Amino acid sequence: MKVIYTESGSQALENYQLLRKRELEEFLRKRKYVFGDDFVEITATDIKNAEKEITYVKPNRRTSLPMTATLLKVYMFVGLIMVVVGVFYEQIMELIYGGATQQMLFIFGGIALSLVSGLAHYYIQKRDERRAMQKALEIKAKKFEISED
Repeated sequence: MKVIYTESGSQALENYQLLRKRELEEFLRKRKYVFGDDFVEITATDIKNAEKEITYVKPNRRTSLPMTATLLKVYMFVGLIMVVVGVFYEQIMELIYGGATQQMLFIFGGIALSLVSGLAHYYIQKRDERRAMQKALEIKAKKFEISED
């Protein structure tokens, strides 16, 4: 099958190749630079070794799904319900039979579920904010590099 690039597609490909070339040069410059030298010589072996070390990570979309945040909120709500039921467990179970041990398990289970899901929700929210900020900074840096040339 033959691949044909449009004019804008070939321009985007050139930009992509230029960006990857700069990343490779920066990587090798940091690795091979010797203080006092005016240049860094890049060999085929350097490129092959760098190819093994430079990896491009795809963002993990599983943890950034809105369903995860919704599920954590549901868990937090269920945990709070468990706490309330645990507090009034004696009155509820008084009609059936008494049991202080089960009441305490219900209360502690609810508190644990609420805390874990609340902290996980907070962690995911902060992580997503950090990733968004990092991505915005990378985009600004790339735009600056491209406009510099």
